[in-house]
Amino acid sequence: MIETSVTIIAIAFVALVIYLIMTSRALNATLYEVNQMLIDLRKQLDGTGGEAQKLVEHTNHITLGLKQKIEALNPLFNAVANLGEILEHKAVALKEEAFAESHPSNVDIEEKKKLSRSDEWIKVADVLGLAVLSIHLWQNIKKKR
Repeated sequence: MIETSVTIIAIAFVALVIYLIMTSRALNATLYEVNQMLIDLRKQLDGTGGEAQKLVEHTNHITLGLKQKIEALNPLFNAVANLGEILEHKAVALKEEAFAESHPSNVDIEEKKKLSRSDEWIKVADVLGLAVLSIHLWQNIKKKR
C-alpha cells in the first residue's frame, strides 16, 4: 500500500511538473509577443514624434513668414491712416466753412479777404501734404509687388 501511494504521488508529481513546464512555455510565448508589440509601438511612436517635430517646425516657419509680411505692411497701413486723418481734417474744415458761409457774421470785407488768402495757403499746404502721402503710399505698394 505504501508502494502504491508512493507511485501515485510520483505520478502526480510528474504530471504537476509537466503542467508547470507547459504553463511556463505558454507564458514565455506570451511575454515574447508582448515584447514584440512594445518594440513595434516604440518604432511607431518614434515615427510619430518625428512627424510632430516636422509639423511644429513647419508651423514656426509659416508663423515667421506671416510676421515678416505683417511688419512689411505696417508702413503702408500707417500711410493710409495718415491719409485718413488728413481727409477727416479736410471734411471738418469744409463743414465749418459751409456753416460760416450759411451764417454770415459781422466781419468786414477786408477781414474776409485776409481769411480767404490764409485759407488758400492752408488748402495748398494740405494738397501738397496729400500729394506727399500719396507718393509714399504708391512707393510702399510698388515695394510690396
